[in-house]
Amino acid sequence: MKALRSTIFALFAGLTMLTQPLLFESFAQEGALKPQGDSVLNNKDSASGPLKHAKKNAGDSSQMPLYKPPLRGAPTGRMSGGTRGAGGKTPIFAFLAPRHTGLTFSEQPTIYWFSSEATKSPVDLTILMGKEMKPILKFRIAEETRAGFHPIHLADHDIRLQSGVVYQCFVSMVTDPKHPSKDIISGGAIERIAYPKNFQKKLKETDIKRVPHLYAAEGIWFDAMNALCGRIDAAPQDSLLHQQRISLLRQGDLTETADYETEHSMPALHP
Repeated sequence: MKALRSTIFALFAGLTMLTQPLLFESFAQEGALKPQGDSVLNNKDSASGPLKHAKKNAGDSSQMPLYKPPLRGAPTGRMSGGTRGAGGKTPIFAFLAPRHTGLTFSEQPTIYWFSSEATKSPVDLTILMGKEMKPILKFRIAEETRAGFHPIHLADHDIRLQSGVVYQCFVSMVTDPKHPSKDIISGGAIERIAYPKNFQKKLKETDIKRVPHLYAAEGIWFDAMNALCGRIDAAPQDSLLHQQRISLLRQGDLTETADYETEHSMPALHP
């Protein structure tokens, strides 16, 4: 395992697209980036929103999307890492991908990342293509970090995913431009696949409320998350929609993000 992590480290740190080498202090699962101490959102009023009773009233399980991971490929080892910031605090910072390679039907999907706190730190996106890990995009997606769920529309960057190719995506919070080793980094893998037979017909016949469920049942993680976040954008006070996203996050093993949204009634904040 250490040898594998070292190999990933060397490949990513040596990218010519990066102005400075990126050094990972640790490779851990998404849960390694728990907030420490008092969060800026950790106050008495933070749980007064639509998710105040989410843990006690999780909702009818039949209303939750049921994600069925694809029976293909091996786990990618979702990556996260970081160091303590000012005052010893480290926010939850996550690229919203499952532990295995997440799937999409879209040539230009919308993918998401999450931050538990608002900071003045910018965020960069890096995308690597295929087994060669060819860098195809390095872009600053935010000059400041706002708390919440954030979309990345690949169409905005003229990125088109080739079918059957695995891409590695990384979001990096730049906490100290002079010391890249202090960047907080989270990443995961995405692959575009063809629509299965009759799926598009089934999609047209499905009630909009059940579209995230349809994608989840097909094992299409990124499209399920996008459909659900889109519904939350349209109805941010709908507690059931938030519960459904929490359920999907847990099924993708993004437990820290799910726990934080449950506790803090995090609204969907999109640029």
